[in-house]
Amino acid sequence: MNRILIWTCAAALTVALSVWQRRSGPTYAVRGAVAIEGQNVRYRLERSFAGPGDAPVRIPAPALKGAVNFRPAGSNTAWTTLEMVRERDNLVAWLPHQPIAQKLEYRVMLRGAAGIVWLKPVTIRFRGFVPPAILLPHILAMFLGFLFAARAGLAVANHQEPRPFALAALALIGIGGLVLGPIVQKIGLGDYWTGWPFGPDLTDNKTLVAWLFWLPPLFSRRGRWVMLGAVVTFLVFAIPHSVLSGNVAR
Repeated sequence: MNRILIWTCAAALTVALSVWQRRSGPTYAVRGAVAIEGQNVRYRLERSFAGPGDAPVRIPAPALKGAVNFRPAGSNTAWTTLEMVRERDNLVAWLPHQPIAQKLEYRVMLRGAAGIVWLKPVTIRFRGFVPPAILLPHILAMFLGFLFAARAGLAVANHQEPRPFALAALALIGIGGLVLGPIVQKIGLGDYWTGWPFGPDLTDNKTLVAWLFWLPPLFSRRGRWVMLGAVVTFLVFAIPHSVLSGNVAR
């Protein structure tokens, strides 16, 4: 396999993993559609909100009314109801701002002349705003770390020298996940590290595991260590973001 094709395959694997990370996990928006009053209402319900102010809940529904019920996530307290107001073709309500890392459970009710429809309840987490100057390098380093991990594994499979790619993966995952990642988390949710030995957060723990599996190629030129690092990296990062976590912002 020629080098251009190998890089193309590595990039395709990286993009596939990145898309999966972007679409999975409990912090990304819930999308769906519901039929009511002859309308097909397509909605997007946010599960994360950064920065000051209240969190908007916006539903494109030109001829309907609606309300939002909310309460602290995980509680059995009574629901608080917000009547949605109209902004052009959208129904909008604003969930009250919460301290960093706090969560609200909310559910949307759409009301027409012939009846009502409840959308599936969603949990939203409030976090601090992470400046792009910190967030973007974190994302880029992790993306490139995935890319070089894939390239290293493909180098072994094609009987090429994998060590330079393995060392690049080690450095980039370390910088993106173990240096910039905790900074992002501290700004966003108030804690630098919530993985082992301080907590069960899988986002922190899987980053550490992936990085540790790139240490053996520092001391050994055996290709099996590089292939193991590549496989482990893609397996652990296939775990959705923020599963089992309380405070993970990444």
